[in-house]
Amino acid sequence: MSLGLKHWLGIVAVGVALALILALPPTSIARPFHRAKRFTEEAQLLALRREGARLEGELRITRYMKAFLPAALEAFPDIAVRGSRRMSAEEVDEVRGRIGRELARGRVAAGEVALGVFFVDEGEMVYPGLPWGRIKAQEFYWGRQDGRTYCFTVAAVHPASLSSPAAQVPGARSILGTCELVAKYGLPGPTVARWLSSGGMSLAGTAVPSLPNDRHSYLAGRGRRGPYGRLTTLGVTRDNLALDECWTGAEAGCGELVEHPRPAGFPGDAYADLVSYLIPRTGLSAVDQPSVPGPFTYHLAADLARRFGDDRFERFWKTSEPFQDGFLEAFGTDLDGWALRRASTSLEVSRPGPDVTLDAKISTLLMLALSAIIGGAWARSRRVN
Repeated sequence: MSLGLKHWLGIVAVGVALALILALPPTSIARPFHRAKRFTEEAQLLALRREGARLEGELRITRYMKAFLPAALEAFPDIAVRGSRRMSAEEVDEVRGRIGRELARGRVAAGEVALGVFFVDEGEMVYPGLPWGRIKAQEFYWGRQDGRTYCFTVAAVHPASLSSPAAQVPGARSILGTCELVAKYGLPGPTVARWLSSGGMSLAGTAVPSLPNDRHSYLAGRGRRGPYGRLTTLGVTRDNLALDECWTGAEAGCGELVEHPRPAGFPGDAYADLVSYLIPRTGLSAVDQPSVPGPFTYHLAADLARRFGDDRFERFWKTSEPFQDGFLEAFGTDLDGWALRRASTSLEVSRPGPDVTLDAKISTLLMLALSAIIGGAWARSRRVN
């Protein structure tokens, strides 16, 4: 074997190795969230501001309970609807009509639970610790008062969003949200109540089952894919590991996304910690929060009821067993396996290994061709000399 051929084979080998290295996914997509070190005085000031914001949040929630709970009970058996200062009477009537249509689609017979929807001005729902300080959300309050089960929601949304086409299509979150399920199945048991308050509300936002088009692929939330299949815009959260595990067909990852849904787009557990702090101290039961994208949407609870029947779902809804045990007892199947099967209906589960896209394959072929040209020219120059 001549020396030129050895060089040619070496160049090809280097090109192949480089292409494989670029095509392989990173060992971990998680990145540490770094913050600049603060002076002691800055840390103390931040702690005081955070505590002040928490106290303000508790007072605001207590004020909502005192103002809105009597209104919901007084309106029973009708549904109490109150608009914000920026909403007209016509917009309030439109909300009433939409609630009626949503209840009909979810086969919810209103009349046993005192229900209400109360709109407040944008910016009222302030949460300390969030990167932006506030989030447009719905807060849910349920319980029993004077022998009557109640559930009402407080929403901070722009009135114009209520009449937008996107808000009317099936698959959108309902106005009553989790209160639809409370009206249909009663108050949740301790296990499901904890699940709802810690993020599960984003998976139980309507009594209407999903349609095939309602389920969004994981790929929609995994960021754009650049050359060689790399993720270029993926949020830094602890959810990424479970998301990737489920996406690659690991049952435990899919089950984790259902049992422990976490907010999407927020570093760390700042939001979850805040909710868990406020809920035991106020009448607040749960806060709607955007969860990790995927086929686990607001319809998950309704889909369970459709798949296994209302009686078995109500047994799960009121269980006091640990989440996975209650799921198995009520539905006769394990959570992880069911979650993977559900995910598989709306996305193509990826096989573990390099995620080589079409542009990666083309780039690799071009790189190999360039290596062959350079190697051939080198070999010819060696023979001429």
